[in-house]
Amino acid sequence: MNLPPDDDDHTVIAPVPAFPNALAAGTMLGEFEITRVIGQGGFGIVYLAHDRSLGRDVALKEYMPAAFAGRSGETQVTILSAHYAETFNVGLSSFVKEAQLLASFDHPCLLKVYRFWEANGTGYMAMPYYQAPTLKQMLKDEHALLSSEAWLKTFLGHILDALHVLHEKQCFHRDIAPDNILMLDREIPLLLDFGAARRVIGDMTQALTVILKPGYAPIEQYGEMGDMTQGPWTDLYALASVIYFIIAGKVPQAALSRLAADKLVPLAESAKGRYSPSFLEAIDRALAVRPEQRPQSVADFRALLQLEDAPVTRLHRPSTVAVAPAASLAGNEVEEWATPARSPGSDDAQAPPEIDGTGAAAERRKLAMLGTGAAVAVAALVALLLWPHKAPPRRVSALIPPPARPAAASVAPPCPLHRADGTPLCPVMVKIPAGTYRMGSQPGDRDAAPEEFGGQPKAIAAFEMSATEVTAEQWQLCVDDGMCAAPTVASPLPTMPVTQVSWNAVQDYIAWLSKKTGKTYRLPTEAEWEYAARAGTTTIFPWGDRIGDYNAHCGQCGTLGEYPQTAPVGSFKAYGGLYDMLGNVYEWVADCWTPHHGDSGADSASCQNKVQKGGAFDSMGADVRPVARTFGDRTKGDPRVGFRLSK
Repeated sequence: MNLPPDDDDHTVIAPVPAFPNALAAGTMLGEFEITRVIGQGGFGIVYLAHDRSLGRDVALKEYMPAAFAGRSGETQVTILSAHYAETFNVGLSSFVKEAQLLASFDHPCLLKVYRFWEANGTGYMAMPYYQAPTLKQMLKDEHALLSSEAWLKTFLGHILDALHVLHEKQCFHRDIAPDNILMLDREIPLLLDFGAARRVIGDMTQALTVILKPGYAPIEQYGEMGDMTQGPWTDLYALASVIYFIIAGKVPQAALSRLAADKLVPLAESAKGRYSPSFLEAIDRALAVRPEQRPQSVADFRALLQLEDAPVTRLHRPSTVAVAPAASLAGNEVEEWATPARSPGSDDAQAPPEIDGTGAAAERRKLAMLGTGAAVAVAALVALLLWPHKAPPRRVSALIPPPARPAAASVAPPCPLHRADGTPLCPVMVKIPAGTYRMGSQPGDRDAAPEEFGGQPKAIAAFEMSATEVTAEQWQLCVDDGMCAAPTVASPLPTMPVTQVSWNAVQDYIAWLSKKTGKTYRLPTEAEWEYAARAGTTTIFPWGDRIGDYNAHCGQCGTLGEYPQTAPVGSFKAYGGLYDMLGNVYEWVADCWTPHHGDSGADSASCQNKVQKGGAFDSMGADVRPVARTFGDRTKGDPRVGFRLSK
């Protein structure tokens, strides 16, 4: 039985209970009269508005990044602090660029911008107002129809036709997913959520960053991947993931997890007999982990799918279709956009308890668990604007025509470390933006331990951190080179985090990797680790205030039945683009242990005990909080302790 799919990408489109910065009903913005709020997200507000000059309703989007802007008077948008001025202005510039880009397209499957302008210290877009379900919503009621091969091919024809228009201008969507596709008249797909402003701001602030949907985002979107560049094949992977979701009833395995251990069952096997072999094989090809193994263009994918000429997409417009002239805007160039597409295989790609001053309380906490075993009418712009506040700090290039290719000297060299099949084994690094952070627990945290207090706000410079813990197979390459000692007990799987390596041994690995790759790696500081693990949130955990199930791998996370010990890296959802920061294994950091954040600590070269963070597979919930900390002897390994890299 082909059941409706269970989408676990955790993207939620929901009404917001209050709109403190929203314009009042009746406010006039040029010819547009605000009627009501449709929705509000971390980067803006969408209103239902009435165009008095043309007598039609529109969706009007206002740039309003809630974390660093507010309302002054009835309409003026003001920056909360001079500290946020650059970030606000870059986001506004990107907002305008996105509007200009959308206004340049005229395709029934691409969102249309009627008009855009700047006023009141911010920017606005006027767009068609649609009432239609998303594909994700339609699947709940009409899955049998939508999962037929005939319907899927028609759907693919429409989307591929729209992508061809984008790709001809060297533009890429980069966020195709079932909740980003509106179904006009429950028949014609409309691509939503280009989100250029949030992508650019995501490079500049920890609090507001773009989310990559695991299962839909291909490996080249996860950060520094050597010669794995983004291009048409990036959108084709996401589109194939949507088809996989419809057919298989679940989101595909996340690409980063597949890179470590590909457990994705091809549709040619799992859906055999329900669809034509050529159709299933085409979808499987587009879902290849490595970009050069996928179809390289819309034309290539259409040929594999054996689609006839692109379908004639019936033009769907609101009842009033006259378009107001777009304002001419200048002086809003953003410094960096997407690089031009090129073949991924080419050479140039690329109240605290009693104080225990000895720290014994932290060690007891660490050891405590050892050995335990219906479619809803929506406006198009709601999906476009309701960006999550708790999203990973990922760098995703904005959807803007790219400039000339930068000089070759700025292109990262290919990874020199590989598996036998050519899969690169260099660490995938995630860019963490600069910010200010105060380490440790807040007063009132019922799980707070003495060693978590005393932190003071400090500036954190921008840095990079590996998306996963270093794996056993990555460590083995150093062993094979004679530069690292083998762990006393081998990991059951090569994609599990390496453990039983001392802090001192980790320094040998880092020295070897830095020389091998020509890049300077190191362990993160405790402050960097904790700042990154919080992923820009203020909750106890990056996913909320409760431990919950399957948010991480720990003794109280509901995961021990499936993984009695460590799990392969990337088995659980990423937060801030980083996998397994909490749970799975404790992680060494650079700092010497002190029983209180207010202590200065010993010199790193001479201290015996080093800080460990994150908790392990059998840890209690309190010990996998980002602020929790413990320590270990720098000369000794532990089966519950691994590490990840920074630079």
